[in-house]
This record gives sequence, C-alpha cells and structure tokens, in this order.
Amino acid sequence: MTGTEKKIFFANALTRLRIGKKNGEIDFSFKGGIKNVPKEYEAWFKFYSKSLSKDIQIIFGHWAALNGHTKLTNIIGLDSGCVWGGKLTIMRLEDNKKYYIKKIKK
Repeated sequence: MTGTEKKIFFANALTRLRIGKKNGEIDFSFKGGIKNVPKEYEAWFKFYSKSLSKDIQIIFGHWAALNGHTKLTNIIGLDSGCVWGGKLTIMRLEDNKKYYIKKIKK
C-alpha cells in the first residue's frame, strides 16, 4: 500500500470496522447489530475478548446499532445512537459509571 492508501485504510478501520473473519478479511460496509452479523464473521472485539487480561479495558464508539452493549465487562461500547434519536452516553473512567443525556435539543 502507498502512504495515501494506508491513511485511507486506517481512517476506514477507525470509523467503519465492525466485523471481520478469522482470516483477516474485513467488511467495512456492515452497519447492523450483533444479531445481524453473518455467520462467517464476528464482531471485531470478540477476536480480542478471550486474550485480554481482565484488568485491561477497551472503550469504543461509532457502532450505534449495538446501543452500547457488548455483553463483555472489559469491552465497553459508548455509542448509544444519539445521532439517531437515542441518548448520549459518557463514562467516568475512574469507576466506569455511565451517564446519559436522553435527548439533545436542537
């Protein structure tokens, strides 16, 4: 990959990567929730969940279809669909307490 191609790939990975295959293949077009992941794919965070030490946390956003839920205690999704009419979620890092704003007024 050229320098520009690498920049484009990393921008896509940081904003659009949600699912992949064990062989490394990525589907940047998938936007659904966990229940809609095709059988041959897995959510990106499931690749790491078994090998992570329980004292390491990954906090991420930009997957509104999850509504912030991963079912994993040390992998935390914060995107709760604010742009689509859901709530805005923030988290205090010291104790992982989440706070929500139900509706943002325009």
